[in-house]
Amino acid sequence: MFLKTVEDMKIEEKLADLLVSISNSKKFLDELDLFKRKFFTITEGKGTDISSAIEEIWSGEKREIMKKYFENSSNFNESADYLRDYILKLPKVSLTLAIQPRNEFLNRLYLWMKEHAGNNMLLDISIDPKIIGGLVLSYKGNYINKSLSVLIDRYFMTEGKEYAVKLL
Repeated sequence: MFLKTVEDMKIEEKLADLLVSISNSKKFLDELDLFKRKFFTITEGKGTDISSAIEEIWSGEKREIMKKYFENSSNFNESADYLRDYILKLPKVSLTLAIQPRNEFLNRLYLWMKEHAGNNMLLDISIDPKIIGGLVLSYKGNYINKSLSVLIDRYFMTEGKEYAVKLL
């Protein structure tokens, strides 16, 4: 059984903060699978060199996080499997936008969501130009539609009627 430490939990949180979206987490899980294959290839007949496998796959902050995560691991396979399960079990926030957002926006939105929801999560981003602007959020059964198309529809159903009468 894999026992995680407080340090492992901090590392998981940092990793979730880096992943932000489901698409990034899928890429990371593919990298984790590649890492496991490389690690087992490296260890067949050679000494265990987990650092070289990490160096080949990750860079920057992810590399440092993965080094810390695996450096004290007594059972590499269980540690990797646990990390995979942790990522797959992160709560998902459905986010619909009119255009593909920049990473800076996603990071700000993720941090705002985390601050208000109180836990790590992954953003499930979809693009729908029909909403014109704004966003639509769905999380744990709660739905918020702050799209421009809804605001425009509401306007024309209420105040807009007055202006239409005046114009015609």
